[in-house]
Amino acid sequence: MSLFSKLTQMFGPASVPESEEDVLLAHTIAMTDPRLDSVPHYAETLRPLIDHARTYYEQSVNTLPGPVRLDGGSPLLPLIFTSPEDMRVGLGRSLEVRQHLPALLEEGHPRLCALLALRTRALPGARQFTLTDHTFGSLATSPDGVRLSLRDAAFDSLLQGFANTTHYRQQKLELMLSQKELLQAAAATHKVHTAGVSQSIDAHIYRANKDLSPERVLQNLVEWLGNPEPFLRLENRTGLTLKAEDEAATVIHLPQLSCQDRRQWLVCLAEFPAEMASAALARETHPHRFIMI
Repeated sequence: MSLFSKLTQMFGPASVPESEEDVLLAHTIAMTDPRLDSVPHYAETLRPLIDHARTYYEQSVNTLPGPVRLDGGSPLLPLIFTSPEDMRVGLGRSLEVRQHLPALLEEGHPRLCALLALRTRALPGARQFTLTDHTFGSLATSPDGVRLSLRDAAFDSLLQGFANTTHYRQQKLELMLSQKELLQAAAATHKVHTAGVSQSIDAHIYRANKDLSPERVLQNLVEWLGNPEPFLRLENRTGLTLKAEDEAATVIHLPQLSCQDRRQWLVCLAEFPAEMASAALARETHPHRFIMI
């Protein structure tokens, strides 16, 4: 489900801005700095950058291979899963399956799709490896739904990353203001000569306030949105090619996902019956696997 659809579902059509472009602009302002709408021409400045970032993410997730059918006897399954138990454990221990499967079952969807992420583990005493830590995320009812979910998650991570940097600058400013108060109290109580130190702190406070002005924050956000790649990148060069020994010589290349999750995930799309996920979930009591986009 797209961000526009989610807001419409939450607030009703009459409460949502009339275009998805307006929704995305309001969402960006809310996640980064609500003061930005006080800057002249902020909308005209941000809209093309928002479109640039989301287009980049959409083009990236559209290159995801799959979906691989987990119940279709694909010759790739023995290469992706060492045993059927790995498939069951992966579905049952994934947090997103636990969180979102009940609603999807209630809606009556017979088949589901998800991002399948896995990692390599070297085998001792040999130049070989096995695929492990199978984790499912971004559950949806179609491959396109998974891709839209990933695009929106990456965009939100981009915005949250900017908000975090702004918050860090605010904390530094608050620390400097506290230091100035302590310095003033020391000077008043102990007659300490603090003019030089006080002037230095005042200079830092002046620069910090300038950097946190709505105009400067908007300028910084423009630069931030112009570089969305660090928050989601699919790297084919460091991926893995799996080739089945069937008559069709079925091949899939799993790109490596680079995002806020520092673990090195190999990824593809997967499709499976909803009941398969439900049965797997019923056998697990402590799901803990997740993918952090």
